[in-house]
Amino acid sequence: MYLLSDKKTLLKAILESYVYYKIVDKIKLINDCFNNYKFILNKVYNSIDPAEIKIVPSVLVAQNYIACDELEEMESGQLPKLKALSLALGISFFSIDFDLYKHEL
Repeated sequence: MYLLSDKKTLLKAILESYVYYKIVDKIKLINDCFNNYKFILNKVYNSIDPAEIKIVPSVLVAQNYIACDELEEMESGQLPKLKALSLALGISFFSIDFDLYKHEL
């Protein structure tokens, strides 16, 4: 998953996420993640088969970032070529509002 900064465009995030997806050793990533978390959540991970875990290229966008606005535009049909590219590459999108997680000291 690729997390955007406030000045990166959605296109850049899509391309970087896909490049990382293509070059990562997916089997090693799954095994490393699976083995590390198995110690923490033993009951849950005993019922998970690592062969069933699927890695997908993903982009996480945050509210009030340029890419979030572009994602909304893409979903509304204003950026059809960007949408076609993301579909062709199999990119998944997730969004988060970090303001929900701010705590006052």
